[in-house]
Amino acid sequence: MSNFPSNLTPQELWELNQQLQRQVERGVARHQQLIQLRNELDDELERYHKLNEFNTQALETGSPQELVLLALDAYAHTFQLPRIAIYEHNTDTQQLTLLGQLGFSEESIVQQAIVTVPKEHQAGIFPQENSLSELVELTGLKEALIGIYHPPKLRQSPPLVAISGFATEDAHFMQSINQHLLPSYSTMTHELGLYMEQLMLMQKLKEEINERKAYQSMLEEAKIELENRVIKRTTDLENSNMRLQHEISERQAIESELLRSNTDLEQFAYIASHDLKTPLRSIGGFAQLIGRRYTEQLDEQAHEYLQFIFTNVNQLNNLIDDLLLYSRIDSLPDQVEEVDLNKLLSDILDELKGTIAGLEVDIKVDELPKIYGKAVQLKHLFRNLIDNAIKFRRPEVACCIKVSAEQKNDRYCFRVRDNGIGIDAKFQNTIFEVFQRLHSVEQYQGTGLGLSICQRIVQRFNGRIWFEPRNPEAGTDFLFTIPVQTLDHDYARLEVKDYTGC
Repeated sequence: MSNFPSNLTPQELWELNQQLQRQVERGVARHQQLIQLRNELDDELERYHKLNEFNTQALETGSPQELVLLALDAYAHTFQLPRIAIYEHNTDTQQLTLLGQLGFSEESIVQQAIVTVPKEHQAGIFPQENSLSELVELTGLKEALIGIYHPPKLRQSPPLVAISGFATEDAHFMQSINQHLLPSYSTMTHELGLYMEQLMLMQKLKEEINERKAYQSMLEEAKIELENRVIKRTTDLENSNMRLQHEISERQAIESELLRSNTDLEQFAYIASHDLKTPLRSIGGFAQLIGRRYTEQLDEQAHEYLQFIFTNVNQLNNLIDDLLLYSRIDSLPDQVEEVDLNKLLSDILDELKGTIAGLEVDIKVDELPKIYGKAVQLKHLFRNLIDNAIKFRRPEVACCIKVSAEQKNDRYCFRVRDNGIGIDAKFQNTIFEVFQRLHSVEQYQGTGLGLSICQRIVQRFNGRIWFEPRNPEAGTDFLFTIPVQTLDHDYARLEVKDYTGC
């Protein structure tokens, strides 16, 4: 049983529910950010481990060919790209010579070419880097990481160029290359160049033992420094991961408490509506009883008073029903499934036959898609918009309503068009608020909750609803977006996009 005081008004209940929802949304957003950060840190740690493993194995290689094969395997596993080519560049002749490749066919890759290699360039992503386009043309890749190792000026070893990426035929299952890979790729290419240089020096300078020992000592120091950096980075990552886990646990506890509070609030709203309807039925019943028993004794004014009671009882009863629907929109008894909107609109039109009988109302429905969602929510959404179009028609003009949809990127944009009395554009930000009415109850019946319910349903799909006024006295277009396809009922996890232009 809820601990909320029983004297809260429906408006206060709604405001409390909105506050709880905003807290849940902030908690979920923070939770997603923490997960994304943790994944990025884990990926970076994994790359460091693989780079360290490459360093260890590279020290044990005995020839440049063996080192190239080792490097090809290390590039492929570290950066998860299906194609890798390693070239050697002659700075005198500008000739680029292929040392080894992985993932290419012999026909699809150039073995030798005259190419100008950018100086002082460490790593970049093509096609963003225009200076690297000439290198990418050798491999025919759609998108590529390019690392260039320039040896120190006093060294005689040639520069190395490493190109990793994916071709057009790989693009359907590859994502765009992440900028975060650049530092690791630059380090990998630099380390490959260092080890290649070491092997070449060992082959050329076998008789110069002292110089070789000094060079080996330098490499060992570089290795120790790199290992120390890896250890420090690993420790930092582990500490960060522990903090993230703690924050995630706290967020999960908050989400659980908010979910329980929402459940209590829905139960409270249901009980409160039942308690409100009981005396309301009594008022209506006794008013009808008075009208039947004493109809001959009541004058015309008394009958008007009774009719006023009946009208307000019905209005209050509808208001309670709409408030209950608004508070329980997320827990309507239905499951997420594929919904044929053509059939759903056909059912709605069948239900409206009695309402529009004798009225000049023409409702046209274009071919609509099938989407995933709760059929009950979608029915309330379309029914409310069509009911409004009928209610706010112009009395001297035949009412024309058209329902249509078109796909915009990964979402459907739905449009409900009417030729009614229209809405001023200045009400764009207020018309969807609870109890916001543009006309009095005497002019147009209603509770002021219909469009608020529509907005809440659309938001559960992580969509957006708005209206577009047409020419004066030409009516209004109500538009809303819904994802093209999702089997996940937790729509709050979907990416929010603005498709105002559809």
